Amino acid sequence: MSAAAKREIIRQFFEDIWTDQNMELADEVLDPDFSFALPFVTLENRDAFKQLVLHNHVAWQDLTYTLLDSVADEEKAAAYWRSSGTHVNTWNGIEATGNKMSIEGITFFNFSNGKLLQAHVQNDFTKLLHQLGVSELPKR
Repeated sequence: MSAAAKREIIRQFFEDIWTDQNMELADEVLDPDFSFALPFVTLENRDAFKQLVLHNHVAWQDLTYTLLDSVADEEKAAAYWRSSGTHVNTWNGIEATGNKMSIEGITFFNFSNGKLLQAHVQNDFTKLLHQLGVSELPKR
């Protein structure tokens, strides 16, 4: 798989899957065993990731992911992105605040057989919590 093809899948990941909630495309470009790791949780398969996308769109009005830059080689890729939205429903135990958020992050990707296999996210989670007016996620 070429670097350009990987960069296109990364664009689709942010713009078409995360922003536009295109779950049919998710089934095409994500491996069934797709692993999605955030600082506070790891999802172990494509279906769990798709549920996260749908859940986040309930919690965040106008949730948008903008791909700012990406790089790829024969084995892996990375992307720099921005996310924004308005907190309108409970998210990770935090009741709706009506606050707007905008954060940036980096995601490192691994591919297998032309599909995304893993995504490891590092983002400005502290900034997100600050924008919601909390210092940490509620205990569950």
